[in-house]
Amino acid sequence: MEKRKKAAKKFQKNELDKKKSSLFGSSLRDAVANLCEGLTYISETDSPIEPVFFRPNANASLADAIKSEYSINDAEFEESDQVRFFSRLTTVHERLSDTGREIISRFSKLQDLLVGNLEDIKLLRFGRIRINIYVVGFDLDRNVVGISTRAVET
Repeated sequence: MEKRKKAAKKFQKNELDKKKSSLFGSSLRDAVANLCEGLTYISETDSPIEPVFFRPNANASLADAIKSEYSINDAEFEESDQVRFFSRLTTVHERLSDTGREIISRFSKLQDLLVGNLEDIKLLRFGRIRINIYVVGFDLDRNVVGISTRAVET
């Protein structure tokens, strides 16, 4: 049974690698910025989805790179899979308006762009009530690329 699970994971990883695109650097930055334009993350407050793009210090982890770049002093953070962020933003419900479907389509395209062009993509959440959220990974040039937003959760 364990061998099947490992084989399935290896197959999934190989399939993902085949789907990887070749956008990186300023081309990827511009594509992310274009897809972010006008998107909002809704929590107890509404916050824009903003592009993230910078060159980290050598050998920095994603969390350390974000903390350094954005001067985050909060040592407590949560790391998980990007699917956790995108799952509710990309789920189609039968009673959605055309505008709602368009927004879901844009979030799906953004997710596909990030997953297709980044390595080690993660969801990072800093804070408890006022939360800074980042979905980031490394491009082929080892830039940190992705999106950020904020949420309030009480």
